[in-house]
Amino acid sequence: MSVINNAIAWSQFRLLGGWKNILLTSGAYAVVIAAAMFGLAYGLREPPSNTYAGFVLLFYILQCLLLLLYGTARVAQAARSDVRSRIIESHRMMPVAPFGAVLGYWLGASLQAIVLFGINFGLGAVAIAGASLPLQSWAIANAVLLAFGLFVWSIVLFFSFRSGLGLWGAVVVMLMIPFSQMQLLDFVPGASVLASPFIGRTIFDPRATLTLDWPFVVAGFAQAVIAALYLVAASRRYERDDVIGFGPTLGLLLLIAWAAVSMVGAAARDDFHAYRRIWNGPDPDT
Repeated sequence: MSVINNAIAWSQFRLLGGWKNILLTSGAYAVVIAAAMFGLAYGLREPPSNTYAGFVLLFYILQCLLLLLYGTARVAQAARSDVRSRIIESHRMMPVAPFGAVLGYWLGASLQAIVLFGINFGLGAVAIAGASLPLQSWAIANAVLLAFGLFVWSIVLFFSFRSGLGLWGAVVVMLMIPFSQMQLLDFVPGASVLASPFIGRTIFDPRATLTLDWPFVVAGFAQAVIAALYLVAASRRYERDDVIGFGPTLGLLLLIAWAAVSMVGAAARDDFHAYRRIWNGPDPDT
């Protein structure tokens, strides 16, 4: 209820156009993508399974763009817009708890991205079945990606109350990981745990049989803990401009969490290390 029944979440929902706009745009998106998928699957001369396999790859790309680009941008812009226009001063006078208001920014501003993510998940499941690929892998991959997206949103939201560089910093880091052939994760053990989509063979191989192994569980737990700390710190920044987000207690808790994650990543390097199968780079141990 603290997410839906508060003025911040409602205002962000109205800025998205309300139910009418969300339903119309999401419905039109679903119809267009479904028509293209089924039309190509049964209109081309090649086996439908090949077409469905191509759409599976497309849905992986769309899910990443929706969560890690569009969703992150919406969360950052929602906070920055209210700070720049000074309307946040009016928000602070409303009977909404600071943490509830932050949740409104975190999930209210990203509602359309979440709805489209759900549509892609359903259509992707159809494509997975048509391509005779394991549905379990698709479900786990989307769950891991969603958890990672929520984690990124919490960090970007925290920095967006002070600067517009949080969004660009997150985009640069997320692009550096794949473009560095995951070598960036080799030097930061904690990052190899938190960057859950890149664990092992990564979640982006639809032909691999993913299981909910313990590295994904540990990564999800670590993301939840650190995201919660950033949301609490963001609520402090929302409440007052002159307050340091991470005070002594929160800062110490964040340091402990990062140290623990780094120790896990270093101790179980082989379990969290990204398997760079698609590149012919040098062996990381060498």
